[in-house]
Amino acid sequence: MWLHSLLIFLFSTILFTEAAPPVKKDVSKTIDLNKLYEPNPPVTERVYFTLRYRDPTTETWKEHDIVIDLYGTIVDKTANNFRSLTRGVKVQPPGEDKKIIPMVYKNTPISKLIPGTLLRAGEVLPQVGPFSIFGPAWADENFQLRHDRPGRVSMANAGKPDSNNSEFFIMLDVEPHPEMDNKNVVFGQVTTGLKGLLDDLQFAAIDENYKPLQDITIVRSAVEDLKVDKTKANAKYLENVAAFRNGDLTKGITLAPLLKDAELREDSDSRIASIEGNGAAIFFKKLLIVAAAFGCLGGVYKYRDVFIPKSNKVVSLRHD
Repeated sequence: MWLHSLLIFLFSTILFTEAAPPVKKDVSKTIDLNKLYEPNPPVTERVYFTLRYRDPTTETWKEHDIVIDLYGTIVDKTANNFRSLTRGVKVQPPGEDKKIIPMVYKNTPISKLIPGTLLRAGEVLPQVGPFSIFGPAWADENFQLRHDRPGRVSMANAGKPDSNNSEFFIMLDVEPHPEMDNKNVVFGQVTTGLKGLLDDLQFAAIDENYKPLQDITIVRSAVEDLKVDKTKANAKYLENVAAFRNGDLTKGITLAPLLKDAELREDSDSRIASIEGNGAAIFFKKLLIVAAAFGCLGGVYKYRDVFIPKSNKVVSLRHD
């Protein structure tokens, strides 16, 4: 009898363990807020993303806002690719003179989520191939910025030099990753919403290949262009970096300001609307229904709920 009771207890324990949601951790509390880092470059643009994900603890869908500062004075080409795909670009498939399709980060999923390391996103042409405004692959711009803090935004690649496309990743580890330096191009920093990424979103359910079990999607996106004297601001930045490396700790920065919870908008669209209303970004709420007109690149990719930018520039998909 006692053996039967023990087996029931063990079986119930196993079921309870399997059904238990992932354990969240207050990762942000492990960050040393007194640690000094090199100052960041001048911010040339800000990108606004809203990520939609399913909370594994409450089993409810949530939306999380992040702001990414772009460092265009250091990596202008890389920042240009990122902001262009945030706004959206028109693309002309090879041999299709009258067919124009949009490429944009909005409505694309997070392709990989490795808790404690990174999340990877930005695949705008899944099942077809890599894409960027410079072609299917383009050269590493430089490696001046390092993967030395959580929230760093860097270009993903094919595991070899000069293989950048549209994909990027956000660092989730509170510790530096020097093995990525000189391999991946850092071009930005999450400056709002980092705490939510570290303490909540990164614990969404994933499979054995680190793919989210339920889509984590970029459901809103916008770009804010900032007015900055790039030459003057960059000269001051380089001066501060040199001083910090020579021991002037007053030029260092901490991560404390990045961990404050900031409300981007009063409702689901107010922040995006304010950017759009100020003329600082392109963000279209209305949809352009064009699926019947141009198909889906051979039927392998569906486009819906997308926007077309005001720019008339067309990028070819030719891989010559």
